[in-house]
Amino acid sequence: MRRTNVPRPPMGIESWLRYALLFVVYLVGIYWLSSFPDLGFRRNPIIGLASNLFHIPLFAGLAFCLLRALSGTEGRQQVTWRLLVLTFVVTAVLAALDEWHQSFVPGRQSTMKDFLLDLIGSGAMLLIVRLRAPTEIEP
Repeated sequence: MRRTNVPRPPMGIESWLRYALLFVVYLVGIYWLSSFPDLGFRRNPIIGLASNLFHIPLFAGLAFCLLRALSGTEGRQQVTWRLLVLTFVVTAVLAALDEWHQSFVPGRQSTMKDFLLDLIGSGAMLLIVRLRAPTEIEP
């Protein structure tokens, strides 16, 4: 038995545009959240940990929206490694820009830890998408 990729129909312009707009809104939301000055919440270790770990799902969602906008297909489909790498590189650049942006916000700081958590979120989402891509077993 041999496994092959199952092709999916291309998305309509409405679906592609929906993901592209969602990506832009999501990105604006990330930059908006990172523009708040430090309000002292991180003094509580639990809130500080939650705040740090929030980077993972936040950038996982961003990577998902970007991947869907770039892929031009809807639903679960096989995506190319090239598209996965492109999505990862773009989200990495955006994560670096977000950290740089935070360095100008009073009371905030840019940290390598936050950047790495962003990369973990993006990479984990792309890995999940790749592993969940459907395959068909041929007789």
